[in-house]
Amino acid sequence: MKFDFFSVNNDKIHDFLEIIISKDSSDICYQMCRMNEKQDAEIIALFHTDNYDIEYFPNVLRAWRANCKKGKIEEIGTKGINCINLSYGARKYKNGLQQRTT
Repeated sequence: MKFDFFSVNNDKIHDFLEIIISKDSSDICYQMCRMNEKQDAEIIALFHTDNYDIEYFPNVLRAWRANCKKGKIEEIGTKGINCINLSYGARKYKNGLQQRTT
């Protein structure tokens, strides 16, 4: 996945970030992460999960901040970062795939 343009609260960042996802159970989340339980739209996170029945994904492998003041994307530490699971409570998943309930 490549980011060469990022917008947070109408602030535009023109920077480049290439993220290579090497694990099947890894994913990217942006603008929907929290730091220390506070929503932070500037965070981009690469996370790992094998459990889709949780509200927030806690296993962040790497994280970046789309720093609007500096106009660039910077790598940050992962401590205290988690990402919302938009599917939490909506559907049942098994091995990351939506299961039909018909």
